[in-house]
Amino acid sequence: MRTLRILSAVRDVPRATWNALVGDGSPFLEWEWLATVEDSGSATPAAGWLPQHLTLWEDGQLVGACPLYVKGHSLGEFVFDQGWAAAAGRAGIAYYPKLLVGVPFTPVTGARFLAVGAARREIIDALAAALEERCRRDRFSSVHVNFCLPDETAVLGARGWLQRTGYQYHWSNPGFTTFDEYLARLRSKRRNQARRERRALAADGVEITVHAGSDTPALMPRMFELYQSTVERLPWGQQYLDHRFFELAGERLRHRLCLVVARQGGEVIAGTFNVQKGGALYGRYWGAVRALRHLHFNVCY
Repeated sequence: MRTLRILSAVRDVPRATWNALVGDGSPFLEWEWLATVEDSGSATPAAGWLPQHLTLWEDGQLVGACPLYVKGHSLGEFVFDQGWAAAAGRAGIAYYPKLLVGVPFTPVTGARFLAVGAARREIIDALAAALEERCRRDRFSSVHVNFCLPDETAVLGARGWLQRTGYQYHWSNPGFTTFDEYLARLRSKRRNQARRERRALAADGVEITVHAGSDTPALMPRMFELYQSTVERLPWGQQYLDHRFFELAGERLRHRLCLVVARQGGEVIAGTFNVQKGGALYGRYWGAVRALRHLHFNVCY
């Protein structure tokens, strides 16, 4: 017999149980990432994110789940629907709160209906029906599923959900094993320019290093400062994460983290916070405290 349960935190499910549904999927769907954004205070009711994770159980076993939040705003979703909210307001419709199936602060495509095996399509359909019923029963204006997979889009579309298309740029490695192999594919002008800009930064005494695994926790306080400096400099910047998130990430996510940092005179002056899984590297946060020519170019390369 199948039953639905609403959970107020991902930690209400054992880590191994939740991650078994994620499998080889996006690292941002794993228990560690979701628990970190919740436990750090980044995705909590006070921040406009009320966790209401939808789970499907069969004979005591977790067979399906959605990372679900009640939202009081549209910040941190990277799908900008404030225009819809404004239109709803003009029509006298309360747009917030709304339901969101997604990962806080993370515009990375991945499963939004966690289910494995031959019954996956059936489970997606059951969870979608439960979302619709929750939306009607509690009179939410809408329910949104952001950055989902094609098989999920197909099931939702068949149920009459409106579909929205977004575009992202991803870089795929066609088989390069060294940076020089990559440069060899560029025209000579671009190849020489890249080498010149790398030499110029080295001449300024900047060293770039990569840190993963056990090397990462000690760097997390500085990574937070770099992240914060970028947010403060940008007029449209929005700080969603605080030092507690970076502290917890260093403890729980070290097996996924890859930090690329630039040092000058022994001081970390720039860096990127990246997450890795399954042969993919996800760049998440960049920051710098010193404005040097070619710095961003080199760290990201």
